[in-house]
Amino acid sequence: QVIDALTTNQGERVMFPDWGCNIQSVLFNPADALERADAAAYLKTRLQSLVPRSFIKSVQVDVFDNEQNVVYIKIQYKASRYAQLTDLNVQMAIKRELS
Repeated sequence: QVIDALTTNQGERVMFPDWGCNIQSVLFNPADALERADAAAYLKTRLQSLVPRSFIKSVQVDVFDNEQNVVYIKIQYKASRYAQLTDLNVQMAIKRELS
């Protein structure tokens, strides 16, 4: 559910229009460290509300200089209160539309 919530944009699901994290719109300029920190805080809050049975410990958003359109998201969470802490690493390509 964590991956599903992270990779879904709001409005994609007809019966659940509020489901998703809108990562494409949150990270307009992933090269900016302040924007990545804001995106990580937003994603943590959003995941906590969308997947209430899991415990999100931390979310970190990184980019590497040679890959400007790829964002690396590291999520530390527990699937339940008594489960072990799990690291989830997700790579996402950010689409940029030039006007």
